Amino acid sequence: MILISDIATKLIVFHILPVDSYPRPFIGDLLRWTHIHNSGAAFGLFRGSRLFFIVVSAVSVVAIFLVVRSRRHRSALTLMGFGMVLGGALGNLLDRLWLGVVIDFIDMGWGTLRWPVFNVADMGVSIGVMILGFGLFLEDIRRTKAESTDSIPSDSSLQFSPGGETESGDRRIERTES
Repeated sequence: MILISDIATKLIVFHILPVDSYPRPFIGDLLRWTHIHNSGAAFGLFRGSRLFFIVVSAVSVVAIFLVVRSRRHRSALTLMGFGMVLGGALGNLLDRLWLGVVIDFIDMGWGTLRWPVFNVADMGVSIGVMILGFGLFLEDIRRTKAESTDSIPSDSSLQFSPGGETESGDRRIERTES
């Protein structure tokens, strides 16, 4: 869904808003549409490194795919996180391959306090990483609980000691090796 939403919104922006045009208010000054071409990374860092970003993006996409395929125990949450990151990475990779730049258009902030302009793919990567981290954290908790449950002795390993009673008259229970 991230990839499809990213492509659809970028096509709309590409055909409706001129590049580097004056920001168009959508929800007052809080949310504006601003069509820019970003040749760098997030926040416009490392501009002009097109080949580097294509290689890094392509390697990231392959790595995410391989990690998802290799994991046996996947929760729906981690799969959703991986999917969002993958969709976002593919969206920006396609921009770089076809246009040489990434189309950014979501301009959020208040007055002069503005977040760098971004797109749906960027949101997918950012939110996907947070969901993925939370999902992996929950998987670790479940795994730790399962391991601690496995170390609790089963009832079959507990037996009464033959003829043994404690001083209070209770029967003694001893662990036997099975």
